[in-house]
Amino acid sequence: MLVPEVRSILVPLDLFVHDITEEAIDVLSAYDAAISLANITDVEVIELLKQALDRESTEEFRVKKEEYGQKLLERTAAKLEEHSFSAQTRMFVGHKGDDVARMAKNHDMVALCRRYADGESTDASVSP
Repeated sequence: MLVPEVRSILVPLDLFVHDITEEAIDVLSAYDAAISLANITDVEVIELLKQALDRESTEEFRVKKEEYGQKLLERTAAKLEEHSFSAQTRMFVGHKGDDVARMAKNHDMVALCRRYADGESTDASVSP
């Protein structure tokens, strides 16, 4: 069996992801691949907040979410770079599922956290 070459790995992150584990890094290290980290705020959540809350509260949530996302991207990229990975970061508002599927077409592999986009799991680490 021929194992496909993996040159790029997409790792989507969100509010429910807190860190990347050493175990996940060990799995990723099996590949000589560039890592793309993407933090996506779901546009539907923002729209619901606009309907339920006042403008100021919605904006406060968006700002805090962006701050959290930026720190998560920076922390995760730094940890990956400590292990000699090349990591790019990206943050935007969109449709999580659709955007991950779209971005996945440009990567050889997608590494999802067990809790990505659902917030119900008890394990918040990036899964191998």
